[in-house]
Amino acid sequence: MKLVPVSHESYSVIINYYNTFRIEASELSFTNLFMWRHKYNFHYIIVGDYLWICNIKNESTYYFSQPLGDYSQSDALRLSILELKAMLTEKGMSLIIKKADMSFMSVLQELDFNTDIQEDRNSFDYVYDFGELSALAGNKYHKKKNHINKFMKTVPDFTYYALTEETLPLLKESYHFWFDENPREGLEEDSNSEKHAIEEALNHFELLNFKGGMIQIGGKIEAYTLGEALNPDTLLIHIEKANNAFAGLYTVINQLFLTNQTTDFLWINREQDLGIEGLRKAKLSYHPAFFIEKFIVRFS
Repeated sequence: MKLVPVSHESYSVIINYYNTFRIEASELSFTNLFMWRHKYNFHYIIVGDYLWICNIKNESTYYFSQPLGDYSQSDALRLSILELKAMLTEKGMSLIIKKADMSFMSVLQELDFNTDIQEDRNSFDYVYDFGELSALAGNKYHKKKNHINKFMKTVPDFTYYALTEETLPLLKESYHFWFDENPREGLEEDSNSEKHAIEEALNHFELLNFKGGMIQIGGKIEAYTLGEALNPDTLLIHIEKANNAFAGLYTVINQLFLTNQTTDFLWINREQDLGIEGLRKAKLSYHPAFFIEKFIVRFS
């Protein structure tokens, strides 16, 4: 069973499978896989006509993503699953798929495998209406508009920069300030992992071709965000950081990033809340249009 580490050399291989697979789940974007490849020990394997991403926890625990490929070819998909199951059986393991979305769950019902399925609410992606969120249209966004108005009155002198090859050095020099100024007691390892993931993305900006924006106040970058096109009509937000000393800055960087997009998107995927109460509350406050539901599937 030959698993290949996700690296910059994997880009063309993995991207090729996106041509026959519409990504809905945020973790399947190549940028996400690349940024977090060290923390989650991401590898991939091609079995039949399908590509499988694997999170190697340890020598005896492998977690797979749903396969990437053409789901309309049900016989080929069944064979790929059977072959992967057989490989894992030889290693004394069962096939476990994490964060499978409804596109896979729907076709899985037709394949008649013996599985145990568990809803994974903490991994649901929050999806918002792009037009509503960029304009903060309607009474339900009244508080968000107040946050922006307060910021504009208290911080009239700021500059927004789109992330480009020319402005990239600004963010490279300053992205770590948020972590330095917002220590999270007991979560130092998580903070270091996220900082490293952002560094990996910025150091491979040309390869990954993602989008971004930043706000400079008093000569210092105080907010930034990174995102990309998840699919033709959905903008995915990977990272959003802002100095809490400036009230409303999170709302401002979010809106400015959206209103400065040159591509017409219908939806915004702001990823999951990980079961963190404060994060869930914040994501719900932006009024999601729907969720990308996720499931854990264990094959017996």
